[in-house]
Amino acid sequence: KERQMKNKIVFLDIDGVLNNEHYFKSLSLETMSQEEKRNFHCSLWGNIDPKCYLCFVNAMKQVDADAVVSSSWRDDNSSTFFMRNKTADILADSLKKDGINVIGATPEWSSFASKEDIKMFYNASSQKDYVQKHVFGRAAEIYQWIKVNNFSGKWCAIDDDTYDMYPIQKSGQLIQTSWYYIGDKDTGGFTSVQAEKLISFFKE
Repeated sequence: KERQMKNKIVFLDIDGVLNNEHYFKSLSLETMSQEEKRNFHCSLWGNIDPKCYLCFVNAMKQVDADAVVSSSWRDDNSSTFFMRNKTADILADSLKKDGINVIGATPEWSSFASKEDIKMFYNASSQKDYVQKHVFGRAAEIYQWIKVNNFSGKWCAIDDDTYDMYPIQKSGQLIQTSWYYIGDKDTGGFTSVQAEKLISFFKE
């Protein structure tokens, strides 16, 4: 029997959300052999910060939402560190075991954007005026997923980048994280700060 989609969805970026700069610097990869590095990067914790992961899982359980991957990890040819095609599957399986369902991934903007829109983006994307007046990139991908799946429930996005997320940020549906760690326990990826925001968002 097909599982019914929940009426709450979180669009999930991964780099800068479930991992961060500080975590990778703490791994001491320089002490590992090449084989050890390959094996480690084929594991969940070779790509994901356990603290960010657990914080995210606990928050998602409280809000009872499904997850949709909006990260470049959805692409078999894109990943953070050495992995090529299994990373997202490993993460999705782990989340499912922990009670969080990953029900899909957003489409790539280039697969549905017009040639005119793509050309305009490459010609003017560095201009602030363009960014604030056009829906492109990741925001467009999220809106496209919502449209194609006829989703009418409540949703938000978690991302460390605001460049192509302006309309979502403006609407108050973006929970921003950071790739960087600045010496505070609540910086670097998804922390208790973002967890509180996520829980509050769905309680409103």
